[in-house]
Amino acid sequence: MPLTHTIIKKLTPSEKCTPSRPDKHSDGDGLQLWVRHTGNKVWVSAYRWQGKQQSLTLGKYPVITLQQARQRNLEIKQLINEGINPKDKKKEQRAEQDGSRLFDTIAQAWYADRKTFLAPSTFSRNYSAYMRDVKPIIGHKLIDDITPPDILTIGKNVEARGANEMARRIMAEVGQIFKHAIRTG
Repeated sequence: MPLTHTIIKKLTPSEKCTPSRPDKHSDGDGLQLWVRHTGNKVWVSAYRWQGKQQSLTLGKYPVITLQQARQRNLEIKQLINEGINPKDKKKEQRAEQDGSRLFDTIAQAWYADRKTFLAPSTFSRNYSAYMRDVKPIIGHKLIDDITPPDILTIGKNVEARGANEMARRIMAEVGQIFKHAIRTG
């Protein structure tokens, strides 16, 4: 049975509700309202992606109304139909809002710092290699989302061109960019 504003207002945590197991009330089509043990109510969209059960938090009730939650749930279903993982889309949106956590933003700051003490020819060679080999693969990702296989792909692509020394240099620089990110918080 679909939820209504009247039903939602009356919902309270049951005796079975615990911090790790909220009460779940379905509105249909994967949209759920989770009632936490504290009494907070949160909209969640449940869906399947590549055969696995997934869920995406839409926001708290009453900040997100029933109509808004239904609309966001429909948008999630449309993304799935287009072959886009809604969680990946949400991460991209977060990255756009907070560009300071993008790998490319951190790398650009690191290269700007390096430019002051490297010979112009060395800087140019290294920066060109970054723009050609690294940025297209991981520049658009949040630094927290980059995995070792992503970095290995970069090295293998460069080695495939026969540039083994450049592959070693690029891998070392990517490691230095990660260290820079850690140092700068």
